[in-house]
Amino acid sequence: MMKNIGTIILITVLLLLTNCGKDEGPEPQLEQNRPPGAFTLLSPENGAEDELRTPTLSWEKALDPDGDEVTYDLYLGKQGEPTSLLAEALTVNSFTSIDTLDFYREYQWKVIAKDAKGASTSSPVKSFFVKPPSIVVLRRHAIDTADKYFEYADDGYLDELEDHNQRGWGLKYDTATEKLERSYQGMQEAFVYNYYKDMQETVTGSSIERSESWLFEYDSPFEALTRIYHEIRELGGTNLVEDISFIYEDRVSIVDTSAPKPIQIFIASVTDSGTTSKKIEVEWIEENIAKITTELNSPDGFVFSEQFEYEYDNNVNPYYTIIREQFGFDAFYVTNFETGLETIDFGPFYWQSKNNITKMMKTEQGTNGRFVTNRTYDYTYSKDYYPIFAKVAHFNDTTSMQWTEEWNY
Repeated sequence: MMKNIGTIILITVLLLLTNCGKDEGPEPQLEQNRPPGAFTLLSPENGAEDELRTPTLSWEKALDPDGDEVTYDLYLGKQGEPTSLLAEALTVNSFTSIDTLDFYREYQWKVIAKDAKGASTSSPVKSFFVKPPSIVVLRRHAIDTADKYFEYADDGYLDELEDHNQRGWGLKYDTATEKLERSYQGMQEAFVYNYYKDMQETVTGSSIERSESWLFEYDSPFEALTRIYHEIRELGGTNLVEDISFIYEDRVSIVDTSAPKPIQIFIASVTDSGTTSKKIEVEWIEENIAKITTELNSPDGFVFSEQFEYEYDNNVNPYYTIIREQFGFDAFYVTNFETGLETIDFGPFYWQSKNNITKMMKTEQGTNGRFVTNRTYDYTYSKDYYPIFAKVAHFNDTTSMQWTEEWNY
């Protein structure tokens, strides 16, 4: 009996040793998750130059090799790699922005496709440029009861501006000679100047023989106005020479992402009675807020200073588009009519803003003391973001006024 028990124990031990020595083999491996497949951006095309301010962005569907559901994160940027998340967890392959983008700015964009397990694939980066319609057909601008009327030739160019608010001044653009004719009905005076070349015309009117020439210089490759040279010679009258130079912020790209921003302007006006100099300094507090300080020194020793602060929206100024597209100027231009939305009148030239002014504060300091003026604009806009109506409130130390402005296209 004891022998049988010993045999049973021996067999059991051998079986245990045999089972312990067996290789159970590798554990089964889980299937590895794979990211969504490569895809590309469809619209806008890379480098598109005339996109809307609320563009529709679309891209190919990204196919997941494991059959997982794919969602998309959309990124937008103004310079370099886009890092601002515009929309996330999209289940469709298109998106229309409800936030209006800035005019005259280049944007970069990309899409990242993600599956439910967190694996992702990024699209290439592409860019587009936002700008308003190239030609603004502005028919009428009314400031309360004072009207300005615009007429256009068959080719779309501005042909004539009749401005009843400016004592009969008118502008007529000759598309054949590419010259702008300026006339003044009161003195029967007329002369012609070319915006791109130095030229001279001699005119006779009211017993005054007069010659006038303009020279405009631009930098390269940015094509920003760097100098205006203006000379008037009158027989029996006043001689005038104005030399104006513009200095801008350093720019590293010819892409007009934020518009050339001036930081200093120098004006020297020489007449028979002496030289008057004006220095203008511009500080950009924010992208749409400019602080401007001017100091004038006259031949008799009189010193006068002004300080301006302007705030802008990011909607389009109709006069800027006309001045840029019709006459070839950018931020600065030379005419003898007020547009109503110009940033500031510097005498021999206007500084035209790309966007509409929403607030203005001017502080004057001279021998008569200090004088402060404030102005605010409240706009109504068209579907193309041009102003069609504005209420303007104007306050200074002695008076307060309100008026309305209306634009018809």
